[in-house]
Amino acid sequence: MTSTNGAARMTTINLPVSRAKARPERSLTLAAPFVLSLTTVVAMPAGPAVAACVQSGSTVTCSGATNTGFGTGAENNLAVTVQSGASIDVGNAQKAIDVDSGNTAINNGAIVVGNGGKGMQGINNNVFTNNGTITPGTGGMAMYVAGNNNILTNAGTISSTADGTAGLVPIGAGNTAINSGTISLTGLAYGISAIGATILNSGTITVGSSTGTMGAGVFLLDGNTLTNTGTITAASTGGVGVDISGDGNTVTNSGLIAATGAGGLGSAISGQNNTVVNNGTIRGGTNGYSLFSSNFLASGNSITNNGTLTGVSHSWGRATA
Repeated sequence: MTSTNGAARMTTINLPVSRAKARPERSLTLAAPFVLSLTTVVAMPAGPAVAACVQSGSTVTCSGATNTGFGTGAENNLAVTVQSGASIDVGNAQKAIDVDSGNTAINNGAIVVGNGGKGMQGINNNVFTNNGTITPGTGGMAMYVAGNNNILTNAGTISSTADGTAGLVPIGAGNTAINSGTISLTGLAYGISAIGATILNSGTITVGSSTGTMGAGVFLLDGNTLTNTGTITAASTGGVGVDISGDGNTVTNSGLIAATGAGGLGSAISGQNNTVVNNGTIRGGTNGYSLFSSNFLASGNSITNNGTLTGVSHSWGRATA
């Protein structure tokens, strides 16, 4: 590693999964039978509105509340909108919106997916936007693409208390992940996990909690460019604000990258040929490090600090304040 002052393609990603309580389904029990006479008219109260996603030409509109997602993974060139006040709530291993390529999907309502599910999934040239809320279950992801030239944007809220969750997951080449909203995943989680993506964070990313362990605000495999002007926080024991695990990544921080849990790392580098430029603040947790690298075989890494490193930085077995 040199310090100055002043991609491999994956189509799946395995996240840690823990046991979660199943959501109880509501049941309706009538207290007693009743009889309608031929001369009596009884007005029955309407239940909650239930409406599927309806397609008309290349436009798909989701309104009301539905437990059925849209798409089979083969749809192209559609405009899908979950309206404000509408919701899609699907079960384990299901997708709320599952399309192929060239689609635009906007969530203005609420999306909830069960364990191992995905809020939005696509392949190439899709534009996915969340202006509402997305809640993934254990091992679930809010937005996932395994292809090229997609744009994933969170301007709303992605939140979960489950383990093994992830917010934005672009895997491919030429993808862009943008967070200007809130990603709050309090289990063992990854706010953004990427290969070959341009990542822009001006919002808030928080992973883990004071009672949890591990997790990373942003997890970088190979060939990513991260620009942070917002806040990225890992709150759990041993958590990492920005984990640079792969090769050829560039990180520019003008905001705050922090680990608040015991032994937490502001940023960790274990790959090669990575560049970190800090113009803001990178902070380690109690008994942790602001910057940490323990890979003796790594080479070509460069760190330029124009801002503030709070805590100790560590490289190749040697620590400096």
